[in-house]
Amino acid sequence: IGKLPANACSIVNTNLDVQGGMWADKIQTSSIISATGSFTSLIVNGSSVLARNIVQTTNNTNSGHNSTTFFGVSGINVIITPSSSSNRIRLDVMGNGQCLQIMTFDIQRNGTSITSGAGLTTMNGFGNLVFGINISFIDSPSTTSAITYQLMSKTGNSSDNVYWNQTNQLCSIIATEI
Repeated sequence: IGKLPANACSIVNTNLDVQGGMWADKIQTSSIISATGSFTSLIVNGSSVLARNIVQTTNNTNSGHNSTTFFGVSGINVIITPSSSSNRIRLDVMGNGQCLQIMTFDIQRNGTSITSGAGLTTMNGFGNLVFGINISFIDSPSTTSAITYQLMSKTGNSSDNVYWNQTNQLCSIIATEI
């Protein structure tokens, strides 16, 4: 089909066939995620590489707690229904947190930790600083039923409050079927 346009996210509901990987390095995740609509497929060297389904939830309110067990972060959940049980789900969480000591994050799928409770990342507040949080995880849910993913957090010490989005900026969780 020739060159891909500079802004690939403007292509909606289109099948693209890029041979030889010549333009594949021009396709960036940020372009795909910011798309309005859904892409049906993208074939690069015979393999489908583009998301089939993208769902995003955004929230700009803050929340906090002092739980030493994982607690749901308010407003940071997303529901996605995979089109095939063999497809995977890429999860991307962007936001900020604040704690005096230790804050650990996890993601639950339908109420069960996708890391068996180990957590995905732990942040050290180093004196109550606000820090950026970017979490990416590939899940293999093996289902075509609706799935709810929920961001969870906990503190390392019940005397330490942990906060999500203290700056009231736009935070999000994105589920992408791949």
